Amino acid sequence: MEKANIHHAEEEIAPQPGTPDARNASKVQVSLSAEEVDFMDMIQSHDANALALSLREVHDIALYESDHILDEDGRTALFHLKVLWDGLEQMGRCAK
Repeated sequence: MEKANIHHAEEEIAPQPGTPDARNASKVQVSLSAEEVDFMDMIQSHDANALALSLREVHDIALYESDHILDEDGRTALFHLKVLWDGLEQMGRCAK
């Protein structure tokens, strides 16, 4: 997968307490692929909090309102939904 060098995200790395560089938090640039950039653009064009609520609703319907018995794959899929909605909620908080 080819990386898109023109699109970067900066992420702060917290220094370890007690190290000489504890006062200087560094920044790391992460290259995103064109597909990742497109996905992020799509997410940002929608309300991240609304998307998170939708994923949570689907999760809760499948878990609490369905008569379907979940196997390991089903439980894993629901966990993946939770990971996504947690990330979207975090994005929504950062956008404010």
